[in-house]
Amino acid sequence: MVPPHHHRGVSPRRMARQEAMGHIASLEQATRAIHEGYLGPPLYHQAAHTAQCLLALMEAMAWDEGTRIAHEIVSLFQPTTPCGLVQALHLSELIAALYREMAHTAVGQHPPEGITRGERAAL
Repeated sequence: MVPPHHHRGVSPRRMARQEAMGHIASLEQATRAIHEGYLGPPLYHQAAHTAQCLLALMEAMAWDEGTRIAHEIVSLFQPTTPCGLVQALHLSELIAALYREMAHTAVGQHPPEGITRGERAAL
């Protein structure tokens, strides 16, 4: 019998990507909640925990750019940081950057070295 956490024929890297996508989807929900003005303490703490899980996953995958982006996401969920529209916009931009990086990594492409963050985000 195959353990429930082990899926036959699915690579650990693919499973990690699927887990990352789940964390990102949760952060997208938190972003919408911020925009709509109902990100209360329970959802805020859940989003902060999700951001920490995403960071741990990126570090475990040894994915440098994903780890850097995840660190920025975690920094948005600090007790001293108010969660308003500016943070929601920044979170949206970071989520988009993470999706772009995942897409580049999935097809084996990496943005050219030596480009600025703004140029990388435009790729």
